[in-house]
Amino acid sequence: MKFQHLLPLVLAASAAAALVQPANPFLGKWRASWSGENRERSATLIITESGGSWKTLAFAKKNPCLGQTAPISIVSSSPEKIVLELKYSEAYTGCEDAKVVLMRASDGSITGKRGHSELKLSRE
Repeated sequence: MKFQHLLPLVLAASAAAALVQPANPFLGKWRASWSGENRERSATLIITESGGSWKTLAFAKKNPCLGQTAPISIVSSSPEKIVLELKYSEAYTGCEDAKVVLMRASDGSITGKRGHSELKLSRE
C-alpha cells in the first residue's frame, strides 16, 4: 500500500524533469575539420559557458598565428545556433580574429562554418 503513495511523487518528479531545458548542445570539447589550402585541416574547439578556446592542429612558417591557441568569445547563442569569435588578436600581435558559426540540425548533429569553409564536428 505504501507504493501507492510513491506513484504521485514519481510522476511529479518526472514532469518537473521534463520541464527543465536541455543542456546547451554546443558546450564541450570538439574536433573540427575542414578542407584547407591543398589539404585537410583540423582544430580542437573547447566551448564553455563563458567562452573557451580554439587551436588549429597545424603549423606554418608563413603564418605564425596557425597552431596557436586562441581564446573565444560567444557573440550569440541559442539552442539551435552559436556564433563564436576566435580572438587571435588578443593573444598574438598581428593575428586576425575569425568568426565561427555552429548550428544544430533537427537530428541533433552539429555543423558549422568558419569563413567560407564548411566544418565537420565530432565530440571528443
